[in-house]
Amino acid sequence: MVDKVEVKNVDANPTLEEQDKTQQEAQKAPSEKPSETSETRPEWLPEKFANSEELAKAYGELEKKFSSREEDKSYENEKTTADQLKINKEKVEEATGLGLDNYYSEYEKNGSLSEKSYKDLASKGLDKTLVDSYISGQQALADKHVSSIHSVVGGKEKYDTIVKWASDNLADNEVKAFNDTMDSGTLDQAQLAISGIQAKYNSVNQEPSLFSGERADNSKGAYRSVGEMLADINNPKYSTDSAFRADVEAKVKASNVL
Repeated sequence: MVDKVEVKNVDANPTLEEQDKTQQEAQKAPSEKPSETSETRPEWLPEKFANSEELAKAYGELEKKFSSREEDKSYENEKTTADQLKINKEKVEEATGLGLDNYYSEYEKNGSLSEKSYKDLASKGLDKTLVDSYISGQQALADKHVSSIHSVVGGKEKYDTIVKWASDNLADNEVKAFNDTMDSGTLDQAQLAISGIQAKYNSVNQEPSLFSGERADNSKGAYRSVGEMLADINNPKYSTDSAFRADVEAKVKASNVL
């Protein structure tokens, strides 16, 4: 006899109401992983960040800021130094394509630049402040140069006296040679030239001592012409050999070519 299998009464087909309820519950279930709670929050995470995703985002934004600052170099030279106010004529002309000779001539002639010249320079990137700073610097160098030459003969007043005497007593070619040296020569050459004029001035305007019985022998070791003197001054040894330079200066003082 075959045993019977007892089957419990199970409703395999849910009603429409039950199906609808099941679908609604499924839709209410969270579809995303819950955010980190205080229980799962890492101990190393700073308090101002709710989770590690916020921390990563913040560092990403910070990295972008640093990258953009690396590319922008304008902040590197914010502080202006005295060196930055100096203008090298050759570099400026190369960079701007603007010849500056006409502006130098204008300033030399008038003692200043016109508003038009300032505007022209500004259009090439050289604003008025920069130009005025350059002019002031060049004027200071010129004043120092002139002062160094005056000091050779004892100051400006003495220099003016000697130059006035030279203009009245020296030949035209001698005056021209002196002026050319002052215009285009080096500081050493200019100082040497005025020393020669001073020596000649002193030999004419100072009477020899009546007590010593001595008179300098200007013929020995003296230059016979301006050409001889300038040849030695332009010799490279004049700049590198102190003994040679001392001999030249001694010969200039003993000469009557200027």
